[in-house]
Amino acid sequence: MTAAVPAGLVAPKTRESRDHDASAKESSTADPIKVAKIKVSATIDQRKRELGDEGEQWALADTMGKLLALDDDDRARAVEDVRRLLSYFEPEATKGLLEYASAAAAPRLDDEDDDLVAALEGLLHVSRYSDGFGFDVIGWAPPEPGTPPQAICQEVKSTSGSGFHLSSNEWNIARELRAKGAASRYSVLAVRRGKAGEIPVSMDLLVDPVGLKEAGLLLLETDGYVARYTTAR
Repeated sequence: MTAAVPAGLVAPKTRESRDHDASAKESSTADPIKVAKIKVSATIDQRKRELGDEGEQWALADTMGKLLALDDDDRARAVEDVRRLLSYFEPEATKGLLEYASAAAAPRLDDEDDDLVAALEGLLHVSRYSDGFGFDVIGWAPPEPGTPPQAICQEVKSTSGSGFHLSSNEWNIARELRAKGAASRYSVLAVRRGKAGEIPVSMDLLVDPVGLKEAGLLLLETDGYVARYTTAR
């Protein structure tokens, strides 16, 4: 099971998404996105946390599997793109994540991947540091079918249907990245649960949720930020 954009859920092309690389160079280091100082709290509802952790582990395993399958040069380029993505955010907030970047990009010295796995997890598992980023993990996936993979923010939602809750912070981060010409850099990853202990039914990657809403492909109920979507499956 891997993260993928569902059929029919691609936001219409915008100038920002067409010119993503050029826009990123112009705006990623200027006026960085502020990260709220929210630490992971033990007071959060335990069942909700367990479901969230389960979804995050599926998302993290998906991304790490893809990066571990790359050769050294391609993995180094992928890690550089992760650096580029994190450059949109305050340097102080991303410092702890970026401490793992060099090790995550380093050539393999032997068949033992323990250190590499630890480095990739340290770089990619954002919510382990703070809930203030507005997303949980950094993924590696095509923003739409037929395009090359890229580093992408993934706010992971475990769901048994086609609806999930979004916080105002998560929505605002998606909006800020879109305003910076990086609409395709933010996604919601809806991990649709199957039976207990089984793999998910699907992992729906909803890229640029703000654009999806504007296109009528994502319904957002502002009272509580409940989002709903449908797929062609």
